[in-house]
Parts: sequence; structure tokens; C-alpha cells
Amino acid sequence: MKVIYCVSELLDWIDVAKYFQDEKGWEPLLWLTTSKNISYATQMFPSIDKLDFHKANRGILENQLLKKTIILSKNIVLEYLKYEKIAIKMMDRMDATGYSFNPSERTQLYYCILEFLLNYIEGHNPQIIIFNESPHSPFTYILYAVAIQNKIKILRLSPTHINANTFLASNLDNPELFLKNTYKQTIKDEFISDEVNEFIDRINSTYENATPYYMTKIIKANKQNNVYKLGKSFTKFIKYYFKSKQKETYYKTPFNSIRSDYCNTDLAYAALKATFYKITLQREYSKYVKKSTKNFDLTHKFIYFPLQYQPEKSTSPEGDIFADQFLAINMLSKLSIGRYKIYIKEHISQFSIKLQGEQGRLKSFYQEIALLKNIVFIDTDISSFSLIDNSIAVATITGTAGFESVIRNKPSIIFGFPWYKNCHGVFHVQSPSELSAILNKIMNNYQINLHEVKYFLESIFKVSEKIYLNNSNKNSIKDTNHDNVKSIISLIEKYENKYE
Repeated sequence: MKVIYCVSELLDWIDVAKYFQDEKGWEPLLWLTTSKNISYATQMFPSIDKLDFHKANRGILENQLLKKTIILSKNIVLEYLKYEKIAIKMMDRMDATGYSFNPSERTQLYYCILEFLLNYIEGHNPQIIIFNESPHSPFTYILYAVAIQNKIKILRLSPTHINANTFLASNLDNPELFLKNTYKQTIKDEFISDEVNEFIDRINSTYENATPYYMTKIIKANKQNNVYKLGKSFTKFIKYYFKSKQKETYYKTPFNSIRSDYCNTDLAYAALKATFYKITLQREYSKYVKKSTKNFDLTHKFIYFPLQYQPEKSTSPEGDIFADQFLAINMLSKLSIGRYKIYIKEHISQFSIKLQGEQGRLKSFYQEIALLKNIVFIDTDISSFSLIDNSIAVATITGTAGFESVIRNKPSIIFGFPWYKNCHGVFHVQSPSELSAILNKIMNNYQINLHEVKYFLESIFKVSEKIYLNNSNKNSIKDTNHDNVKSIISLIEKYENKYE
């Protein structure tokens, strides 16, 4: 059994791969990672094929690994057309300035990676591909697409971001069928754990008590004024500017090929420009909030649509075609005329100096939304829970607010494929006709049953393990005796046979 490991820099994955090699005969075929642990993988598995994560995403590929000579054709391009749009949108995260990577260059990179992977998969015939989370870089996503089209087993870890609970999934758009049986048994047992009750109680309290751990630093940084933000940015500029060595990243510089080196001096200028841009982006958003002030009233009938931070895996790829959030907002707007308003609130992370929001939001995005009917822009300081509680429903692509809403007794409309997609009170939408039927159902006094929400969450926890997928979220697990390798192995061993 040959396995491709498409995982993070976490060294735990090497021990996991060694275990499955020894116990199940899963031979590591290809390891995609960064230079930080690629040497460890080579030491453990000397004959393994290896690709550097950043180089692979820039189209710098090891053609000596190929045994076949498949050439892209019209039929192949059409077969993968759905994935092409999503992969090209995903390349936003490679554009350090927001205007360095045009559509033609992106398409060329997509074709380069697709042809390489078609040949590699055909020549080496892997049986399993393991992703440590949803594939959200161009190379990993195109690999995922090729795996689907070639019916290769996909094992994908899916974090809930609730107490590090992580379950095993496969395709992004397929439900976890084994979860249905667990859910039925949970209802039969009528058992709810303290962990579930504590989480539900926290979400039903104040927003301050329910704020996710990963948002705390973002909120704190956003409270600083623009002078502070520019000062921090200039300090970063100086730090990067005098580091002349090549930067290990997949960013593209203006007017150069994506394969050209990206240096720290490039990053210095990009970081400074990004801060200026995000300040102006926030001002642009504030203009529309000010224009909407007279229309903002919590006693009106409205659907709350919290925008999601971009670029991020929660929309690309988990939002599928709705990674362009305008498509969802447009659909809601067209079906809401004369019935209710759509309250739009930007995610504060979009303006954060700690993140790359400049890569995922154009000023024109707000302008296009403002042209729609029944749109009201909401100040980012307004409590999300206040908006949820006063709405008739929450609509999102895959955002956390979609799950918080059902806990707070409001139905949720989702356009993508979040981990909570199959929860009671959550309605998945792909077309105007589906949305129209759902809105009619909600308007007809639809009621949330909190017990069913609890049973769903209990079921998720039952099929999950406590796992941190990157060193950056290691602190999400408080148990000092936690064995992350053991948890990953246990999760895969229990559920890998549930997927074809």
C-alpha cells in the first residue's frame, strides 16, 4: 500500500508514518513538506520521493520523479474545470501585494502543476493520500482533485477548533457516513458529556467568554490605532530589509515569474504596503457602515451574514465555488427583496497587521455588495451574539457563527462544507431554489431543538481525538501528558476503513 503524505511541518507525522509502515505495510511514497523536516523524513525513509512545499506550489517540480508522459488536452482541462476555478482563487495567498499575480500567470501555474501530478499519479499508483487538514495551497488542492478523479482513498483530518477535537474525514463535500450511526446511538443513549454541556453553556453566555482562543491576539492588536500599526509595520520592514537571504515562501513578486526567488527585502516592502492597504481598506468599509447607519435596527427582520476572513481554507477550498462570498450574498439579496434585510459584518481579521487580509479582499468587493438591494453594513464593534440573537437566521459560507447560531436558537444557512454541516438546524444551500425553500421554512416559525444540537456535538466528540495539527496550536491542548502521535494514529486506525 503506497501512501502520499501531504502534511504540516509537525515532526509527529514522521513517527505516524513509521508506525503505519511497520504495522500496516503502508509504504511512504511521496512526502510533501518544508525544509524544516524534509531531512528527517529522508533519514527515516531513504527511498521516499520528496517535494519542497514552497517550491512545489511555485511550479518548481522534480520531473525526474515522473514515469509517464501525459499531455494536457481539451478533455483533461474540461474534466478538471471545477477545480481550476477554486485553485486559481486559492492563489490569492501567493500574491503578497494583491496585484502581483494576474489570471494568465495563475492559469499557467495551474496547468504546470496539474500535468505534473497527472503523470506522477499515473506512474506511481498511490492507494492513499493523507492530508493533515483541508488542502488549501495550489499544489495540495490540485493533488486532492487528481485523487478524487482517480478514485484514490483520501484521509483528511478535520479539526473542530473545540478543545482540539479532530475527526477523520475524506472528500470535502461527502458526509461522514459513520457519524450517522454514532449520532443514532447517542440519541438512543440520551447521554451528553460535561465537555459538550460546558461548550454549549459558554456559547450561550457572553461573546467575551466564548471568543475562540485563536482570536484573542487578533482582537487585542486591532484595538491599537493606526500610528501603532504603522510603527509595528516599519519595525518589521527594518527587520526584513537587512536580511538579504532568500525567503522560504511561495509569494510572487511583481513583474517576475512565480519561480523567481522571493527575498526578505521583497517581504519588507510587501509588509509595509500591506499595512497601508489594510488601513485604507478599513476606512473604505467604515464609509459603507456610516452610509448604512440609518438602516441599522435590531428590531427589523434581517439575516445576519458575517463575512469570513480571506484568504483562508475555511472558504477556499471548504467554501467550494462560494469562496467568492459575493455569490452567496447576491443570492440572499435577490431572494430577500420586500421580506428582510441582509446585515453584513466584516471579519476583524481582514484588517489585522498580524495576518494577510490584503491578499483576500479588494475595496471593490464592498462597492459591489453595496449595489445590491437590502444590504446593511454593520460596524465590526457590534457584538456577533447580539446580531445572531436578533436575526431570523445566520448565513455564512462555513463560519463559526453558523454553529454558534443553532446553539443560540437561530437556524443557520451555509453555502460551503464546514465540519458542522450535518447538524440539526443547519441548512446547506447550493442553488436559488434550495435557498428559497429554506427561507420559506425558516419564515414559517422553524424551531431549533437544542438537545439535537448537543447530540450532534456529542457524536463529533465521540469520533474525535485531541490533536494539534501544527506547533502554533499546540497550546490548545492543556493536558501536559498528551501524546499527539498516539492520538493521530488512534484516529486513523479507528476510521480509515470507513472510507473507500
